Amino acid sequence: MPDGLWWLPSLFVFGAAAVGLVLAVVGFRRLGARRERIDASSNTELETRARGLLVRADDALASADDEIAFASAEFGENAVADYARTVQTARGWMREAFLLQQRLDDAVPDTAAERRAWTKRIEGLCSSVLSSLDTHASDFASRRAAERQAPRALPATAAAVAALEVRFAPASRALDELAARFGDDAVVDYRTALEVSASALATARRAADDASERLDRSLAEPTAGLVADANTALDRARAELERAERAEIDLDRAASDRTRAVAGLQRSLDAARVIRDRHDDADMAARLNSAIERYAPLPVQIDGDPVAVTTRLREAEARLDAATAEARSAQDRLDNARAALDGAVRIARSQIDVAHRYIGGHRGAVGSEARTRLAEAERQLTLASAESDPVSALDAARRATTLATDADALARYDAGYGRSY
Repeated sequence: MPDGLWWLPSLFVFGAAAVGLVLAVVGFRRLGARRERIDASSNTELETRARGLLVRADDALASADDEIAFASAEFGENAVADYARTVQTARGWMREAFLLQQRLDDAVPDTAAERRAWTKRIEGLCSSVLSSLDTHASDFASRRAAERQAPRALPATAAAVAALEVRFAPASRALDELAARFGDDAVVDYRTALEVSASALATARRAADDASERLDRSLAEPTAGLVADANTALDRARAELERAERAEIDLDRAASDRTRAVAGLQRSLDAARVIRDRHDDADMAARLNSAIERYAPLPVQIDGDPVAVTTRLREAEARLDAATAEARSAQDRLDNARAALDGAVRIARSQIDVAHRYIGGHRGAVGSEARTRLAEAERQLTLASAESDPVSALDAARRATTLATDADALARYDAGYGRSY
């Protein structure tokens, strides 16, 4: 290539790069335009739905104003205070929603992303308005239904109050009779239940009378709340009265439980006396006897509240059984030790004799350690024979056996190595 054309290859390279760049820019622009068209198409459906929600929410807000006016006349201003506050909040939401809709409708160009975000915000605001207003509207619809039902429900409530009132005198007399049988303490809780029932029934009566007066005089005041209050108080009165009326059943059952508790404690006392009388440990027998003396009077001290008496008897039985079990376990240890003692002494004596004979036959070959073990074994056997406590004696006899066995083993070890002492 002539020297004057050296630049041609570079020109071709840069030209190709420029063409590629132009094509890339054009492609990206076409892709962006296509994406904008797709987003705009999907936004159209969203915007149509949002406009519908905006209309529904605006109409619901207007209806809420009318509903508040009606509800205030029916139930009073205090009853609609929360509803009114919700409406004010909803108005703020609607102002924001209309402002966003204005942006969508004006002549200023918006990106597809902006329109989508504003539309979704409008949907959310309108949905919140509709949901909050529907909640209050449903509440007042339920209250109106209750008001319509109140005149039909009130007679049944009043009849239930009257039916409950006639049961008080018999219940009170029954408690007096039970107090004579079991003592005043036995019926304290039931008298309290009767008093609570009377108070609740008086509340129910007042609420029912107030509701009846409003209906009779055609007063423009709600009565469903009074009927509901009357029924709530009536349920409490009925539950407490039924508890008071169960007093006789409860106390008779408690009296039967008391009889069984007396028998149970008596059996425990008899078992404890048997263990005490045959126990070899004087201290343990004395402790058990102390428990027996503490609880022995209880089976005849059964006057008064049968529930309290039964509780006292069962607690005494449990404590006495625990003391008896401890004493029985101690006696069992003594009996088992005594049964094993003779055999343990014979084994110890036999093992000592074996060690004696071996050491005696190898006197010069057995060292001091084996002889010391044998001497201690003999001492332990002497202690076992002199010990009055069979458990301690058994332990000593077993120690003697162990020591004698060790002495024999040490002696055989010394003799086996041919040592001379």
